[in-house]
Amino acid sequence: MQRPAEMRWEKPKCIGDIPSKRSGHSFTNVGCFAFMFGGCAAASRPEQKLTAETTSTPPPPTRKPPNLTNDLYKVDLGSETEYYWTKINPGNNDMPEPVPRWHHSANSMDDDSCFVVFGGFTSAFSKSRTASYVNDVWIFDVRSESWWQPKIVPSEEEKKHED
Repeated sequence: MQRPAEMRWEKPKCIGDIPSKRSGHSFTNVGCFAFMFGGCAAASRPEQKLTAETTSTPPPPTRKPPNLTNDLYKVDLGSETEYYWTKINPGNNDMPEPVPRWHHSANSMDDDSCFVVFGGFTSAFSKSRTASYVNDVWIFDVRSESWWQPKIVPSEEEKKHED
């Protein structure tokens, strides 16, 4: 974290459900929390819960091929010295959720009640080296910790170009 008035970087201790290394994810600030969604995970490793008494540096991951994920983590940014990570498992797996993706965009809403995810890619390292684009919108409600997908209705102008 950088402190603007002091212009120096600090690395707060991270505890809880620490996510694996990844790229192409989103990190969206909503109130005093931030949410990390999706991305291409560098390697799989067993879940490790860190506490204030354990080290904040997890063991190095085992070498496995990268994989796309739709994992969702929440980090509490309320403390200047300790960030607590929680892996969120929305909706008891009965509710719809976004497909795994990377290089998508995400933004919080003005009232700090949710954030919106748009687009991205659904394939990372296929044999053909081609990517599948995603053209969908998902909203995560931070209060109920659930995903929902709004119905997008094309405008009259867009309908003309579909023919």
